[in-house]
Amino acid sequence: MPPTTDRPRLLMCIHGGGFVTESAMIARGIGDAVDLIYAIVRDEVSLEGLPVPDGPVVYLSAIRTWGSRSPLRLIRGIAANVRAIRAAIRVHRCDTVLAVGSNLALPCFLAARLSGRKTVFIESLTRVDGLSRTARLCLALRLIDRFYVPWPELVQYSKRAVYKGTVV
Repeated sequence: MPPTTDRPRLLMCIHGGGFVTESAMIARGIGDAVDLIYAIVRDEVSLEGLPVPDGPVVYLSAIRTWGSRSPLRLIRGIAANVRAIRAAIRVHRCDTVLAVGSNLALPCFLAARLSGRKTVFIESLTRVDGLSRTARLCLALRLIDRFYVPWPELVQYSKRAVYKGTVV
């Protein structure tokens, strides 16, 4: 069911591993200002027990970039996630799509662009010596509207990077 308030609607794309914790901390920090819709990778991410604001959940497919060497499987996974995100944007009337550091940003931001929505990329806390490959690719493809980095030293790697203090 779509959110019913007039607040901005943010689709937060969450991949597994440490991205879950970072995303949960961000969701908790911004949950009073926006309605959150979560796009999570089925069987890899669970929001159960996490202190995050309530919101609808959309399920995505895992994208294997190094575990599976099949380019066709990778393309199919990206295409399936683009379709799922576009549907979520339409159903939940999302204004913005956000991703934290993971390769999930690529299909999520492609879907956002195709749907005319804004994008926000937050680089992972683990990136202290340079930008992730995902950030560099999304920047090169002009898929990022707002690009936040967790450390002031990282702004030297992109004119688009913004450091506003610790994001989590």
